[in-house]
Amino acid sequence: MKIFCFTCLLLLAVCIVTYGLIAWMMPVTYQADRNRVLSEQAESLIQELSKTTLSACGPLLEKFASDYDAQVSILDETGQPVAGTKDLAQTEEEEGRVTFSQIQTEEGMTLQTNESIHITQTVATPFSFQGSQDVYQLMVVGRIRGVNQAMEALGKLWPWLLASVVSVSILGSFFYARYVTRLSRAMGALQGANEALRRDMEREREMERQRMEFFAAASHELKPPITIVKGQLGGMLDGVGVYADRERYLARSLQVMGSMERLVGELLTLSRMEGEKVRRSIKPLNLTDLLTACVEEYTDLFAQKEQTLHVSLAPDLQVPGEWNLLSKAVCNLLTNGAMYSPDGAELFLSAREEGEQIYFSLENTGVHLSEERIPHLFEAFYRGEGSRNRQTGGSGLGLYLVKRILEYHCGEIRIRNTAAGVCVEVWLPRTNSTETTTSC
Repeated sequence: MKIFCFTCLLLLAVCIVTYGLIAWMMPVTYQADRNRVLSEQAESLIQELSKTTLSACGPLLEKFASDYDAQVSILDETGQPVAGTKDLAQTEEEEGRVTFSQIQTEEGMTLQTNESIHITQTVATPFSFQGSQDVYQLMVVGRIRGVNQAMEALGKLWPWLLASVVSVSILGSFFYARYVTRLSRAMGALQGANEALRRDMEREREMERQRMEFFAAASHELKPPITIVKGQLGGMLDGVGVYADRERYLARSLQVMGSMERLVGELLTLSRMEGEKVRRSIKPLNLTDLLTACVEEYTDLFAQKEQTLHVSLAPDLQVPGEWNLLSKAVCNLLTNGAMYSPDGAELFLSAREEGEQIYFSLENTGVHLSEERIPHLFEAFYRGEGSRNRQTGGSGLGLYLVKRILEYHCGEIRIRNTAAGVCVEVWLPRTNSTETTTSC
């Protein structure tokens, strides 16, 4: 409708302007052309009259008057008409619509004519008839009735002109509406694609920034144990001071190298998960069996700290996952629970179905976390106890690795304080099929 209204108004404006220009310009241009034609034809008529006689000139004058809608008169030397066509004023008077005015000729002759008619007057040069020495003048007075006829024709055309304007507007509106709609959809799709590309680029930049920060932190974490082992080995080789007791410091070096091996293993695990575009190793597994296996593996650790682990697992909990990665995540949670709980504490591990998800939690007692530190626990190389001591703080990659593994499995993790201690909650998608899952 907008396109129709705009097109219709535009075409109407163009038609009105064109109509006005024709109405304004036609009298001027037509009158100038009329004068030129009458002058040229009057000269031709004089040449024909010079080849005939006064008594035989009537048909020539009538034909000229009929062809050019003019009054033709032949005047003698005294200015009196001696031949000519019917007077214009008389013709109009017979039609019953004449008002008279006077036109003064160059020779002083006065002609009556209708003032509502435009008059074109031509006074020809003197001439003589064939075989006569008398000098005559040809008087031609033409009226521009054609202008009025043209204006009347334009007036009759306006309904058809209006119908044409409406028709063109309707067709144009349908055509341009479809074209503009397609163009608008294409532009919308292009803008959406550009917006998605912009978000992807921003996400890539953010991931690249995090990756650089991660490797910078990893380099920082690897440098101290390498320095320690290098110093211990150098001291033992040189037999300097306390390093002469090689057995003692070899054991320490082996312990440091073990922590470095664990850190490198965690880094390799993260690198593999980031490098895989399609998760080809994800397939349904029994989470109940996985949790049971992890608990059995860490029974000695809980026994050393005289801690009690209460286990409540629903049978046959099926989740899509990769056994090695999920085992590592669960083992890291059990390790954190044991390491950060006091001796003799109780821990509670439970797992059950919740709708389309599998929920399991690990709650340890006797300890609480600072609320401002909880949001940072999943950051790489962040240690919750606020120190850089690897005896209590670990590598700082444990919970970060757990979160990445769970995200890799389309899962979620949350840590919160409870009345008794700290609870780690995990949600994983549930599956009952045997089909391999490749995406979230």
